[in-house]
Amino acid sequence: MPDLYGKTAVLYDRACKFPKPDRAAPCRAAIVRRKQGNAPSPRNAIGSPKLPTQQSGAMFFPKINVKADPVRRWHRPDRHFFANGACQVLAFAFLERYSDLGFHARWIKPATGYTGNHIFVSDGRHAFDYHGLTTEAQLLSFAFRRARRFFPGWDATLVDLPTAVLISEQRSRQIEGLWLREPGQFLHDAMPRAQAFLDKFGNLRNRLLTASASCTSHDTE
Repeated sequence: MPDLYGKTAVLYDRACKFPKPDRAAPCRAAIVRRKQGNAPSPRNAIGSPKLPTQQSGAMFFPKINVKADPVRRWHRPDRHFFANGACQVLAFAFLERYSDLGFHARWIKPATGYTGNHIFVSDGRHAFDYHGLTTEAQLLSFAFRRARRFFPGWDATLVDLPTAVLISEQRSRQIEGLWLREPGQFLHDAMPRAQAFLDKFGNLRNRLLTASASCTSHDTE
């Protein structure tokens, strides 16, 4: 079996291991500020720690109001941009380029009361999102472990989406719980950016066809 996923699989495996949040950090920071003579009020100093913006090199939580600010949203790094807020555009770019490989879009739809929507593409075995090519099992394992790490009890269902929904706000709103931003509704057209980001992963067609051929040969032995 060829090394189809390379470092991507390792990234997913590592991403599933989360360090425990340092809940004492805000208190230590408050002590330092008091020594410097600019201590905030006790209530602010001991306030609940914020969620980290990045964990294990693969956890992205946008800062407050980033989505509401078109400029700040656009100027995030590509992986942050396509991990949170523009995953549907990247999914469409993939499906448009590799339309003959049997992939379709899947929506991770959080249970009522939870956040954490995400869209990726899958052929039932392989999957692709901002991390790159992996297996659907690895992608879902990472997504669920990540969410449950920060939101105990988090759960979600998988919903298959028509390709056209990914770039149409109107069509997306016809699906309960879904409301997608079109490529042209960002600060700039997000589709060229998605295509350029997709280029960074090389020719995925050859890797997928090689893997399929290898699996077929093993099945016939």
